[in-house]
Amino acid sequence: MGMSREAIREFLEEKWIAVLGINRDGSPPQLVPVWYLYDGEVLWIMSEKRVPKIANIRRDPKLTLCIDDPAYPYRGVVVYGAATLTEEDLVERRRAIARRYLGKKRGDAYVAEPRPLGSILIRLVPEKLYSWDYRAMT
Repeated sequence: MGMSREAIREFLEEKWIAVLGINRDGSPPQLVPVWYLYDGEVLWIMSEKRVPKIANIRRDPKLTLCIDDPAYPYRGVVVYGAATLTEEDLVERRRAIARRYLGKKRGDAYVAEPRPLGSILIRLVPEKLYSWDYRAMT
């Protein structure tokens, strides 16, 4: 049983840890837990720049993002789409993501920490969504 568009939007606006599925060159997918921010159209994910997941995204930008409710695993959303990598509004978006998960003070401190591998944003525009919510059936 899928969710309505409004229910999907509300679900994505909650503070979940998502699992990002990244294609690798001939190997099983790379799965990475990530923080994200959904602005109603785009999912934003922050990352260090010089790490394997970014190299893999540069090679193949098609991603899958799975978000489920750990307290009730019969509710979730899977997002499919092609990512773009950007540094546009990098500090502001990183701050928004970090504050979402850590609160203002700790989020600001997190963003202020040096990133020796650099920082980048993964911009994921949903091309296809799959959702489920079986709570009503129990």
